[in-house]
Amino acid sequence: MKINYIIYCPAYSPNSGGYSALHYLSEALHKCGVNSVYITTNITNPKWYARPLENLLNWKNDLDTRYFFLKIIIGIRFLIKIPTVTRKINRKVRYAYPSFVWRYLDKNNTVVIYAENEPGNPLEGKHIARWIMMNPKEELGYVKYSLDEHLFLYNNFYTVNELFKGQIKGVLTSIDMTTHLQTYTNHHLERNGGAYIIRKGINKPHDKHPRDFLRVDDLLIRLSDEEKAQYFNSIKTFISYDPSTFLAVQAALCGCEVIVIPDDSGEFSQENLKKNHRLHGIAYGHDDITWAHDTLHLLMDSMQDLNTKYFETIKSFKDYWESYICQESIKTIN
Repeated sequence: MKINYIIYCPAYSPNSGGYSALHYLSEALHKCGVNSVYITTNITNPKWYARPLENLLNWKNDLDTRYFFLKIIIGIRFLIKIPTVTRKINRKVRYAYPSFVWRYLDKNNTVVIYAENEPGNPLEGKHIARWIMMNPKEELGYVKYSLDEHLFLYNNFYTVNELFKGQIKGVLTSIDMTTHLQTYTNHHLERNGGAYIIRKGINKPHDKHPRDFLRVDDLLIRLSDEEKAQYFNSIKTFISYDPSTFLAVQAALCGCEVIVIPDDSGEFSQENLKKNHRLHGIAYGHDDITWAHDTLHLLMDSMQDLNTKYFETIKSFKDYWESYICQESIKTIN
C-alpha cells in the first residue's frame, strides 16, 4: 500500500534545530524508499530531498477556476523581492492547502506530521503524527492534542502531559549526522583562545568564560558548515551557555575543549545533563573537563553509532504507519 507523508514545516533555516529536523525527515523517509513525501514550504535545503506540497497542483489539466488565482500567485512569487509581500503570499498559499491537497491525495492513506507546538490540525488530515521535539508547550496549557493523534518523541527523555502518554507510539530522531561527521573534523591545527555562545541560555548568569573570549552567536549564524568547522579548528576552548545546542558537538568533533554550562535545576541541570544527555568529549560544567578530555577520542565512533540508531527510528516510524493504515483499511472493508 502506498502511504503519503506531509511534513508541516516552516521555511528551512540551518540555525534552527527543529526546522532542520523537520526538513531532514523528508530526506530520511525518501532514503527509506518513500517517494510520496511532501513539505509545506518551497524554501528548502538543496542538499536534501524536498517536494513542496504546492507541486501537487496540476497546472495544465486541472481547470478548476477556484485554483486559478492560487496558481498565479505561486507562479509570480519568485519575482517578488519585498519580504513582507512574500510572507503574505506564503501565508495565503498555506491557508489554501486543505482546499486542494485532498483533491490529489487520498486522506485515508496520508500521514500528516506536525511539530509539538503547532496548534490544531491546519491541514485537516485524518492520520496525525505529533512529533515531540522538545518538552511541549501544552505542558503549560498552550497546546492541546487530539486524543486520536499518534505521538512520537524526538528522544525518549522528553515528556508529555499524563493525558497523552497512552498515545506515544515510539521514538523518531532525524538529523543529518553523516554530513556533520564528514564536515566537522579535527584538522590538528594550532589553536588560540576561545569563544562562547549564549543562545537559549539567556536567563542564566554569563560569568563562566574568560573576559577575552568572543561571543559568537551572530558569527556562527552567518557561517556555512564548512566555515564553522574551520572556525572551531582555530580556537582551543568553546563554552556554551545553551545546554542543548548541537554546536557543542560540532566544536568537539573539531577538537575543541567544549564546556556546556548547566542550568541550576530542571532538565538541563548538571545531574540531568550527565544522566540523559551525556556525550563523549563534552564537559558539563568546568569541573567535568577531565572526563571530556579523556573521552574526546570516542566521540566520532559514538556519533556514528547514534547515526545508525537514529536511522532505525525513521524506518520504524515508516513501518508503524504502513501497518496501522493497512489495519485501518481492513477494518473499513469488513
